[in-house]
Amino acid sequence: ALDFFCAAVTARDSRLGRKSLRMNDAESFLQVGLLQQEAGEFRHALNSFEECLRIRRQIVKEDDPSLGELLFYIANLLREVGDLDLAQTRFEEALALLEKSGSESAETADVLFSLGVLHTEKQQFSTA
Repeated sequence: ALDFFCAAVTARDSRLGRKSLRMNDAESFLQVGLLQQEAGEFRHALNSFEECLRIRRQIVKEDDPSLGELLFYIANLLREVGDLDLAQTRFEEALALLEKSGSESAETADVLFSLGVLHTEKQQFSTA
């Protein structure tokens, strides 16, 4: 299924080109990334999430909460592959964006919790 989904995204990209980016394109990369992550293809998943982020940044306002949600996915994946410093940066970006958008949501709580876990993993107990 993952191979067919990736092929469909690639075919649509080559047929439509980058001039016609839509939120559906970003969502496709997000779904591919989630499938890749589930399959253990972490670096491929990270690339898909980053492409989704790039597209969303061209489409939505800079304080759109969907960007924070995506940065949260990226941060969790980075933590999973052991890149704790970059994961921390992405968690902090997600938190800043969610706070800027005025979002007092479950996503904000999730980011705060994950930052605490990350600081614990880095043995930064006073920060956690």
